[in-house]
Amino acid sequence: MRGLFLTLMLATNFLSFAQTEQEALQKIDELNSIINIAQNQGIDTSKELMTIEVAELFLGFANWDENNIATNQTHFETIMPLPLAEQGLYTPSELANYLPTYERQCVIELLDESMVYLNTLISGENIRKQTTTIDWSALEVQGNKIMQNGKPVFLNDWIWGPNGLSGAYFAPNNLEQRSDGSGKLKQWPKDQLNEKANSGILGTPFLGHTSVPGYISNNHPDILNAQTTFTKYDIDHPKAREMLSDLLTQVATIFQGKKAAELGYMIANEPHWNTAEGTWDVIIPSEYSKQNFVNWLASKHENNINNLQAAWSSNPSSFQQAVDNFIFPVPYALQGEGEWYDWMKFNQERVTEYFIFMKDQIRTKDPNSKVHIKLIPGMWSGNKRDHGLDFEALTNISQVIGNDAGGINSYLWGSTKWWEENYAFDWSAVSMPYDFLSSVKPNAVNYNSETHFLSKASFRDIFLEPSYARMTHWLATLHGMNVSTNWFWGRNSDGSPKGNGGSGYPGSVLQQPKIYHEILSTMIDLNAHSEAIDALQHIRKPVRLFYSETSAINSLAYMENVFDTYESIYFDGYAIGFVTENILQTQSSSQWDVVVIANAETVKSSEITALQNYLNNGGTVIIDNASLLKDEYGNLHSQILNANTGTLITTTTNNIKTEVDNFLNTKNIIQPVKITETNPLGANVKGCVHRSVDINEKTVVNLVNITKEPINIHLELTNGVTNIEAINLLNGKTVSIPFTMQPEEVLLLEIIDLSCIDKDLITPCSLGDELYVNVKLFLEGFVLSDGKMNDELNSNNLLPLNQPFNNVSHSYSGTERVNAFNSKVVDWVLVKIHDNTGNVLDQKPFLLHRGGNVKDFDNSLDLGFILPSGSNYKYLSVHHKSHLDVIADISSSTIIDFSQSQTGVALGNGQTTTTFNKNAIIAGDFDGNGIINNLDYNVWEQNNSAVYYYLNQDADGNGIVNNLDYNLWDINKSKVGNQMIQN
Repeated sequence: MRGLFLTLMLATNFLSFAQTEQEALQKIDELNSIINIAQNQGIDTSKELMTIEVAELFLGFANWDENNIATNQTHFETIMPLPLAEQGLYTPSELANYLPTYERQCVIELLDESMVYLNTLISGENIRKQTTTIDWSALEVQGNKIMQNGKPVFLNDWIWGPNGLSGAYFAPNNLEQRSDGSGKLKQWPKDQLNEKANSGILGTPFLGHTSVPGYISNNHPDILNAQTTFTKYDIDHPKAREMLSDLLTQVATIFQGKKAAELGYMIANEPHWNTAEGTWDVIIPSEYSKQNFVNWLASKHENNINNLQAAWSSNPSSFQQAVDNFIFPVPYALQGEGEWYDWMKFNQERVTEYFIFMKDQIRTKDPNSKVHIKLIPGMWSGNKRDHGLDFEALTNISQVIGNDAGGINSYLWGSTKWWEENYAFDWSAVSMPYDFLSSVKPNAVNYNSETHFLSKASFRDIFLEPSYARMTHWLATLHGMNVSTNWFWGRNSDGSPKGNGGSGYPGSVLQQPKIYHEILSTMIDLNAHSEAIDALQHIRKPVRLFYSETSAINSLAYMENVFDTYESIYFDGYAIGFVTENILQTQSSSQWDVVVIANAETVKSSEITALQNYLNNGGTVIIDNASLLKDEYGNLHSQILNANTGTLITTTTNNIKTEVDNFLNTKNIIQPVKITETNPLGANVKGCVHRSVDINEKTVVNLVNITKEPINIHLELTNGVTNIEAINLLNGKTVSIPFTMQPEEVLLLEIIDLSCIDKDLITPCSLGDELYVNVKLFLEGFVLSDGKMNDELNSNNLLPLNQPFNNVSHSYSGTERVNAFNSKVVDWVLVKIHDNTGNVLDQKPFLLHRGGNVKDFDNSLDLGFILPSGSNYKYLSVHHKSHLDVIADISSSTIIDFSQSQTGVALGNGQTTTTFNKNAIIAGDFDGNGIINNLDYNVWEQNNSAVYYYLNQDADGNGIVNNLDYNLWDINKSKVGNQMIQN
């Protein structure tokens, strides 16, 4: 509930600052103790270690805020009104006074939540998959992925943050004049750039355009004309090209082949050259630009003024006069006219050529370099096209998809927006643009170098919900984001505001412990399941919407209509893509099944030709009756599409979705999982974004509720199977079907087809060869005088319900779980089947009973495995958390009794004889590496007095770690298991 911690008024007696901080510090110590226990059990504690780092960071910030209330009050006054009334805070003074208490209370809650959850991992109530700890020096860009040691990873960093990605800023004013008049890189920026280039850290050199060297601007003051916010010079001025060439070639020489440039040279920050009336940051084109426009018009209209007169609604006597009479800023009354189209298209082409020039200059010195441009995606998904940005062309010249996509959860001012009725945030500026950009450049990584999900100029909420932070970052990643750099790190190390943040500091993330924590937690989860997320990012996009830049220029409603079509099929589970004239000509149509054309009234003849060629080659087009009617100058087209060897489905705009659904159903183009959604928003409104994929013999579905309301979800496999089980991969728990998703909730589920499960195998029956084995064994530490084993872990409810091998020692990621244990169960064991070289063919967890029998969950002695078809099995191994692994040859018999002497059993030194005359597996391998030595002693020593925990160093299985466990280690130290199965 928003504002949970802020129901107190200022007059309330707040907790003593010192008392609150002391409580937090005590909880940090408690959490550290539990972390030690969890680590000794092999549990990944990345999140809890992160929680402590966050707690310590924000306790320091709270101390600064306590001592600088007046400073914070002044900052809060600059952005009021913040949405504070529901928290009982109404003024900047009240907020500044409350801030230190708020931060400390959040820290305490985070620590409490962390301790509670970690204990559920220790008890086995929840399970957690091992995550990937990011090594910034081991990262590589490979196609559309960031890889670390052969595994895809997702990165998050902070603008002006203390560490992480390498960033190297350079700008034209880093130049000084040589005697010949050219520009030379000054020594101090050259030294800094060399240091960054040699860091060995993945990164991007960043070209800023907000300065011009004095030796140029003093002699050519007109270069400062036609400025924008981030480009403080005229890009068409001849000296601009000289300046950029001098700068870029020298910087590229420094970064050539360096990892610090592997994310691409960022050659512009949020570029725009707005020229229409009423637009923000509008420019008046320079005389250089106007002269270039004259030349462009002459070329466009074949040097025939009659052609221009026919295209425009005026009758200039020459191309020069046409430009001389042109009105700037351009009136919107001209939109749809020839004058409007020609200027807007020229504005795009001159900007594109400017970026091509910069890219070419870099590549003269760094031929294999990548470049990208930090584009504002909302400028593509928005209706205006006066900004000079052809997003397709600029993305095509880039090797990295650069952007600063964000979202808005609430507004500091302004009227109600379109999304507020049904959705939790404005998702239109991230989902649809990301799908477009990845369609244009499918083999490039997506680098959001200024992520604006947490704040924008009109959006700031100091009491933002953590679920919002997770939802937005997760959704953007689902749509292709590989790297995000959040806006922004607003404090110095002592807690004081950074000066370069301007008004971005008040209400920002470094005043919100839970938001900062949730982002880091989200990234940990994404990287724990990175293979599944990567597969979901890159699922095939069968439906492609046709996008026409011509219609976007000429119609102020075009992009709104594109979004309406996109939204109508967005929640149906398909990944949606786009095609353009260029994509139709350059990419294989096998990547999609149908092209949908809606509300594209004005298109060039070449666009119709590209669509016709697609049909001629057997493609399918669904088109409404409002598209492809006019050319760029408003003339009716004589050319119309015909089916030829393809399929042409004509309909009305209102029936587009129906025709798309009919086509997909007819062609049986389905996703692995079918989702049925019920919500209070209305029968025709959906809010659960879902994508599903089959990966590594598993079916995974991702769901995100982007609404403000709970949503009821029913799911089934699209092959009609409803006898399924859903496992939440983020905690290992079974999810009952149907289930309710809370607003802003994210789920990552594995769907198991129970109709094709044989004896509880979590593997489809048809995927390979079945193998059944029988296994019996005893654990040395567990054996009692009656010849059976100790069941105290079970009787004291210490056995985890989820399989416990999802840890560093065993790295088994299965989702097996029991609801309750048979009273005779003593512990879990992991059984593996190997080929003759030791490669694992299949592995499953099972339950060890008091009498030594290893049984399946249904109490059967037959342990079932599915092996790759045609594979030859040779060995069986058994693994336990506190005993040496043991291996047997099963090529001649699949009935293995480790308690008896038999040929092929216990290869290596895996058994011993107990005092109770039982052959049993050796105790004392607490770290699970197949060797009993001082490393195992170290594990025992860290928690040698723990009581009633499920721990690796509990060698005798009574839930208590003490000298009895040490004694078992001591008598077995220096013993070694079979090398084939050592970790």
